Amino acid sequence: MSLINQQQIVDAALQLPEAVRAHIAEQLLESLSPESQVEFDEKWAAELERRVDEHLQNPGKSVSWDELKKRS
Repeated sequence: MSLINQQQIVDAALQLPEAVRAHIAEQLLESLSPESQVEFDEKWAAELERRVDEHLQNPGKSVSWDELKKRS
């Protein structure tokens, strides 16, 4: 699949309602091989740990989810 086709799929998916996008994302994640899932889980765990550490170092810098959505 070419990069253009992939981007078209992503662009189309982003136009879907949030609940539908969440369901599709869940299905895509479940389709990954167990090895990929472990790597994915480890990367997310590391990212979450980094974010928690960042927040603990500077809690005043936090922004609510609603504020983030307004910015985009």
